Amino acid sequence: MRKKIAVFFTAFVLLLCACAKKAYSPDAVAYEPMSAAQSQSEAFMMDANSPAAKRAAGGEAFENSAAGNVSRKLVTNSSVDLKIDDVGAAVEKLEALMAKYDAYASSINIYENSRTYVLKIPAATHEQFKNDVMKIGKVNQYSESTEDETIRFYDLESRLQTKQLLLKTYQEYLQKAKTIDEILAVEAQISQLQYEIDSTGTQFARLNFLIEYATMRLGMAGPQSESFGRVTLGGRIQDLFANYSGFVSTVLVALVSLVIFGIPVLALVFALYWLLLGKIGLLKKLWKLAGGKGKK
Repeated sequence: MRKKIAVFFTAFVLLLCACAKKAYSPDAVAYEPMSAAQSQSEAFMMDANSPAAKRAAGGEAFENSAAGNVSRKLVTNSSVDLKIDDVGAAVEKLEALMAKYDAYASSINIYENSRTYVLKIPAATHEQFKNDVMKIGKVNQYSESTEDETIRFYDLESRLQTKQLLLKTYQEYLQKAKTIDEILAVEAQISQLQYEIDSTGTQFARLNFLIEYATMRLGMAGPQSESFGRVTLGGRIQDLFANYSGFVSTVLVALVSLVIFGIPVLALVFALYWLLLGKIGLLKKLWKLAGGKGKK
């Protein structure tokens, strides 16, 4: 009898171990009820062989890039400083070049004898534009840098396309939704996706603009005038009178302040003295009263 009980107990323990191993197996998947929209969207996102999933992972872009079929996406920045003889003539030449190459100035600073520009030039014609600009004057300084944004460009593009495709799918789900809960759940997903599409689209558009338009910082400085930077006798006399007038104005301000604020203060002081220690002498009277009471 004991032998049968031991065999039965051993079999029962082995059965429990087998069930526990199956329950905690990494391949086991717990079932949770979900809406039709959630199940279809997860199936859509988890389909690794679908074109959308490949675009989301950037697979197509990286495969083409590895094969050499994708053009590099470069952001170009350059800086040019020129010494010129005539500012007006140089500005005319620059404006002619900007019209020729379809470039424009995003900012301009105008000084007495110099100009600084931040120019946007189509990337395809940046090299020719740069060479022609250097002919306007003597080059004092030139620098250029290029950043490879290929991976980031295709990553943003693929993410944007995937989100747009998923948004279209959710919009189709919304047409098929039957209950209020399903409608609210799908609309929440659509709202979140639309926000992400707007954010990613803004980043993609900004990067695409930097790729299509190279940025050049251009400085043009003309010769200084003869009197520039040199102190003359007339200038020193002018500075002297300017300093003297500043001193006089400071004294006048002090006198006016004394009249405006000093007289009322003095009047208040005299009034207090007259009331307390003068003819009325309130303090004197109080002192005498206090002294008389003390004698008593």
